[in-house]
Amino acid sequence: MIPSTHFIFRQSLNISMRYVIVDTSSIIFGLSNKVDVFSAIKAKDPSLEPLISMGIMNELNRIRDSWGKFSKFAAAGIYLISRHEPDIANTKEGVDDWIVSEASKLGCSVCTNDMALKRRLKAKGIEVFSISRSGAVR
Repeated sequence: MIPSTHFIFRQSLNISMRYVIVDTSSIIFGLSNKVDVFSAIKAKDPSLEPLISMGIMNELNRIRDSWGKFSKFAAAGIYLISRHEPDIANTKEGVDDWIVSEASKLGCSVCTNDMALKRRLKAKGIEVFSISRSGAVR
């Protein structure tokens, strides 16, 4: 397990940055297809800075500890986060609700492979990316 002191938590974000919120589903889907979602986003647009929440870290930890089908991908996702060092918002809000409200507030895009979340985001006019099986960010 990676100690939480390794991560940089943000109480307030730099509003001049161009963020893309990266959801748990994209991290796990990407890794299940041998794709590093953070590198794929940078390849699409180097000016985008990935953003996740503590809730996403908690989801990855729960999945990793479940020993289910995706546990190894969740563990690899935690490793990728430590390597890429995205901004991590310290929030107590539910993950999907936080993604919708934060994307609206910051005017940023979201990378998710969660269909229900995609529908919610698109209904609010928020730009949504997904990771394809080939590793492309679309």
